[in-house]
Amino acid sequence: YEPETGKLFWKERKGIKQSKRWNSNMAGKEVVQKSASDGRKRHQIGFGKRSKKIYFSRVVWCWYYGEWPDDDLVIDHINGDSFDNRIDNLRLITRAENSKNKKVAINNTSGHVGVLLCKKSNKWRAFINSNGNQIHVGTYEDKAKAVEARKQAEIKYGYHENHGRS
Repeated sequence: YEPETGKLFWKERKGIKQSKRWNSNMAGKEVVQKSASDGRKRHQIGFGKRSKKIYFSRVVWCWYYGEWPDDDLVIDHINGDSFDNRIDNLRLITRAENSKNKKVAINNTSGHVGVLLCKKSNKWRAFINSNGNQIHVGTYEDKAKAVEARKQAEIKYGYHENHGRS
């Protein structure tokens, strides 16, 4: 594993029946996150045709720190790029914490997480989620004020600074 680049490389095998064949084909080569039939890259590594697929970032975490992360924790890519597996870009957190570092959803119409235009009143509504509850931050005539109120709520409720990025 190269912590500066986030790349993994296959190790040479010793003492396995078909290790000579493996070593000539795979040893020293980069572990590539495979593309699926739809052309999208997957964030998993398969160890054989019928093996369980494992998230790339979890393998990186284990390799670097020497222990497998607990199943109830997730590995967050701080900058939001799930293919950037540099160790400086990874952190082990709860699912609740991970939800505080999300990108703006594709179907978001305001361009800002937690801000929407209420069609009945034609006013901007700001809201935030905390501990599974949706909290009303305020209703505003001006979109910029709703966005600012949401940003202040993100600080108050401990959201990551990258939350809401494009």
